[in-house]
Amino acid sequence: MAAHARVFREPREAMARPPAAVVHHRDRMPCRPQQGDHSRPEKPGAPGDEDGTIRRTAVGPAPQSSHAVAWYGSPPGNRRLPTLLLRTTLRTIIDDTCGDPVADRGITVLVDGRIDGPDGIGRYTRQTVAALRARAETMTTADAGVYADADDTLGVRVEVLGPTGTGRYSRAEGDELAAAADRVGADLVHVLDYRMPWRGLTAPVIVSAHDVVRLVDPELCYTDRQFTARFGTRAFEALGVAVEDLRELTPHPGFDTANAPRHREFYARMMRLTASRAARIVVPTQVVLGQFAEFVDVGAPLLVSPWGVDHLPREPDDLDRGFLLYVGQARVHKRVGALVDAYAASDAYLAGVPLVLVGRDFAPGSAGAEQLREHPCAHRVMLLDTVDDALLAALYARAIALVHLASHEGYGFPPLEALAAGARVVASDIPTLREVLGDSAEFVHAESTASVAAAIDRVVSAPDPPALRIRRSARIRERRWSDHADTLIACYRAAVTA
Repeated sequence: MAAHARVFREPREAMARPPAAVVHHRDRMPCRPQQGDHSRPEKPGAPGDEDGTIRRTAVGPAPQSSHAVAWYGSPPGNRRLPTLLLRTTLRTIIDDTCGDPVADRGITVLVDGRIDGPDGIGRYTRQTVAALRARAETMTTADAGVYADADDTLGVRVEVLGPTGTGRYSRAEGDELAAAADRVGADLVHVLDYRMPWRGLTAPVIVSAHDVVRLVDPELCYTDRQFTARFGTRAFEALGVAVEDLRELTPHPGFDTANAPRHREFYARMMRLTASRAARIVVPTQVVLGQFAEFVDVGAPLLVSPWGVDHLPREPDDLDRGFLLYVGQARVHKRVGALVDAYAASDAYLAGVPLVLVGRDFAPGSAGAEQLREHPCAHRVMLLDTVDDALLAALYARAIALVHLASHEGYGFPPLEALAAGARVVASDIPTLREVLGDSAEFVHAESTASVAAAIDRVVSAPDPPALRIRRSARIRERRWSDHADTLIACYRAAVTA
């Protein structure tokens, strides 16, 4: 049954939530709240809208003097929906003769939108939040005033905790999210990375997990020295406090922690805690799903929902293409050194085709930039810091090919973005990239410099016919963020009513 939406605007002062009550017998059940009671009171002293951290679902321009709420599915007032009410420590099964507050007001979901960095998780966070909001706007514009004629749907209201500056890998990170959930009266929390609060949160949690790469290859975890250099001494101390907490909650992390770096122990314990406590875990590929089953004792249901690829601006299809491209980090599993070595061994290098490396690790003065400066082919390698989406789209649209030799991936935004923009892709032959790229890429054994160099020369010397490039781009762009948002909405409903 298709879901529909209606926008309800109520003055904030008129939206007091009825008091929660534990019901043991029908004759002690609280009365049905009035139609306008769809929200919860603001908690005195809690952080709120005034500091910009809690953002409600955008439904077009925000009203000047009212509260805009986008409801998916059945609107408030549907009296036919008996369900399981999840509210703090209360679990109240209510008879539909007196009504169900959750069914009346719908589900309130708090989405953790604090990760906003220039990496894949930051990309996922921004696009998922935008897709949920755009879905609300689309449904409201198209179906205003129309209700879904079904008893099996619940309205969903999305609230977003935006970036706050609170450090990752800390007790404070989880406590802040738990406090925000309490403040907005969340029935459900959606964490957009694997780290979920381990105290103070009683609402069920949906987790978007991008990969389990540091369980597959623990050497990819930060050493204590690397963690301190990247995040600072205070963050390292906070990581130690978090690890002490997690030791009490996860007595069996799956490996000997005696001499393990703090980050490795945190990652392993948090993944196990998440797998045991989450209401649902959403992953982007079948490969990641299989890795969860192999490396983690998963108690939560796992769901595969591919991320979208339709987020970058479109560029003309007939632009001249004149360079090779890499987009991403310079961490060891990305094999940037192997890429530069293969480029130096290629005929493309001898012919003067430039190589452009884009990402925060290639900013002037960065470790990646310093390492590449001494390479013999450095004079033909252009380094760019993080770029905005408009420039990134322009780079993809003018590149002959993107070369992506990662040894591990959860999804792989750059090769998919490149294909969507019409560029060729040379990719390492690993299961995840085989799954997401299909027959659209030139796969290579990344350990072989000769193999990668030969693949580079093939894509440079034999450009795609324009019609093939356009068809491939259109096929990749069918992976829409709106589809992922719809999957999440259905997941929210299922988690609360389970």
